[in-house]
Amino acid sequence: SHLIVLTHKLLWMRHHPELESRCQSVVNGPPGDCEHCTNDNNWYVDIYPLLKKVKEKGIEVVCIAGDIGRYANQFEYKTAEGIYYLASGIEPNHADNQVLLFVHHKVERKLDWSFRLVSSF
Repeated sequence: SHLIVLTHKLLWMRHHPELESRCQSVVNGPPGDCEHCTNDNNWYVDIYPLLKKVKEKGIEVVCIAGDIGRYANQFEYKTAEGIYYLASGIEPNHADNQVLLFVHHKVERKLDWSFRLVSSF
């Protein structure tokens, strides 16, 4: 019912017409070529076309990353094709750290998620 793609870095922010400009306020590492940066990559050339084909088969596609926390503690975006981009991250000593909680409803073929404060657990 779902394809979930996990990455550390938010690869899908680079070269996206809306998202790349938001890197500085969301991602721990800025766009660039350094070790901790959100590096140049082939997401929209090689990977995204495959994800669109999966979505066209009626399978929900959710891409999850975790390299945030310093500037933002949650991120959610739905592409024009209906593919979800989600991110959460933990920054030491922040009271507003959040995690991403999923609930899979198998019979309904539905996946729900919510961002929850770590302190709520």
